[in-house]
Amino acid sequence: MAKLKLKNKNVIISGVSSGIGKEIARILIERFNCKIFGIARDENKILSFIKELKNPELFCNYSLFDVSREDSWKDFANSLNEKDFTPDLLINCAGVLPKFKPFEKTDTSEIERVLNVNFLSCVYSTKHLLPLLKKSGYPCIVNVSSSASLADFAGITGYASSKSALKSFTLCLSAEIGKSGYVGCICPGFSSTGIFREQSASEKDLKLIKKLSTSPEKVAKKTVKAIIKKKNSII
Repeated sequence: MAKLKLKNKNVIISGVSSGIGKEIARILIERFNCKIFGIARDENKILSFIKELKNPELFCNYSLFDVSREDSWKDFANSLNEKDFTPDLLINCAGVLPKFKPFEKTDTSEIERVLNVNFLSCVYSTKHLLPLLKKSGYPCIVNVSSSASLADFAGITGYASSKSALKSFTLCLSAEIGKSGYVGCICPGFSSTGIFREQSASEKDLKLIKKLSTSPEKVAKKTVKAIIKKKNSII
């Protein structure tokens, strides 16, 4: 199978202001001269990241919106048409991890929120950006799921369900698109990103999480390698 050439590609990344999304953007800019169109909610974090880059001009634009709203994706797709920006690759990295708690103590609104951010946002982005991606001639979509979609963990019913749905959606989409494009599913384990910000863990627990976690830089490197090799799934 021929490798995917990333050099000079136009790439859209959600969740670009921190964690895995930020480090993927850094690699694509500094190693492959890609133009990045970022999506996030915190403008200060984006501007701070751009200042870190060796080639800040390649972070060509960004949009601030709630990825869990379908109308936001519709508006974003329309704005790309107006800007004449044809994306080659979409990478969905945005995600949330609610506080660990038993299902019985979890409000259904919490599960709805995590499903909207972790799963439906990727459905919406794919639905409204796929026509634009097809204009590139070889549409590429990568969704960041989680190892939580592959194993049973107590206290994360909403999170694990959202990531399991995303994994299934991504692999089914890959089967549909076939050889006319590339769709990949990334399933990292614990990663030391801001996703743990909602947890009320003790200092001891946080140290343990950090010890067990992989750095976002390492996850990003493995993700980019998987994209180049056009891996449908990587754990």
